[in-house]
Amino acid sequence: MAQDNRTDCDTCRAAFAPSRWDTPEDVERKKDGPPCWKCRPDVLPENTLAVDVYRRCSGQLIMGMGGAVDINLLAVKCVLDMLHIEESAHLELMEEVQLMAQTAIVVGREKQEQERNRGKAQG
Repeated sequence: MAQDNRTDCDTCRAAFAPSRWDTPEDVERKKDGPPCWKCRPDVLPENTLAVDVYRRCSGQLIMGMGGAVDINLLAVKCVLDMLHIEESAHLELMEEVQLMAQTAIVVGREKQEQERNRGKAQG
């Protein structure tokens, strides 16, 4: 999944696919496949489903005057239903996804604040 101006997985895989036109440098660069570790964090097995749901919903944010305020839980519920996740697991997964979204929102705000401060210091 593309995040922060990263290439989506399918495009990245295609870029790392061998080609008969590859130079020796290309062959060397592509030999280990795409650098998924740059885009995909290590996830504990018990968190895999929550991370998958979050990735599918991460663009469904509720926006306020100052930017994102939360993830749209209706979108999360929709994904859980589409994945045929048992109803009994919905609440816990929704809470986990909401926690990930809140963390991403806070980190995003901190980055914006750092950028503003850096701009003020340079200007």
